[in-house]
Amino acid sequence: ATVYAGGTLVTWMMQLIQQPVVAQDIVPTEAGIALYLIAIPGIVIIGPVMEEIIFRGWMLPAMKQRGMGWIGALLVSSLIFGLLHIFAGPASVAYTFILGLAAGITRMLSGRLWGAVLLHVLNNLMAITLPQIIAPAPV
Repeated sequence: ATVYAGGTLVTWMMQLIQQPVVAQDIVPTEAGIALYLIAIPGIVIIGPVMEEIIFRGWMLPAMKQRGMGWIGALLVSSLIFGLLHIFAGPASVAYTFILGLAAGITRMLSGRLWGAVLLHVLNNLMAITLPQIIAPAPV
C-alpha cells in the first residue's frame, strides 16, 4: 500500500506540473541483454538503496533535527536529490525531485526507510525494463 501510494503521488505530481510520466531509456535498447544483466544490480538495487540511506535515512531527519522542520527538510533534500540527476537533463531533475518528495513523504508517514527504498527500486526497475517491453531491441 505504501509503494502504491508513493507511485500514485509521483504520477499525480508529474501531471500537476504537466510533465509526461514516461520511462527513461537509461539502458539503451540496442545494448542487448548483457548490459541489462550488468546494469540491474547497480541501477535497480545498489543505487536506490544507497541513495535512500543517504537522502531519506540520513539527510531528511538530520535537516529536520537542525530546525528546518519536516516540510523544509523534505523540500531541500528532494531538491538536492533531483539535482544529483542533472546529467540526465532538466526533465529528469523535475522527475527525481518529485520522486524524492514521494519517497520522503513515504518515509515521514511510515517512520521507516523500507517504503522509500521499495518505491525507488520499483521506479528504477520500471525505467530500465519498460523501454525493452515497449520497443524491444532487434534480435
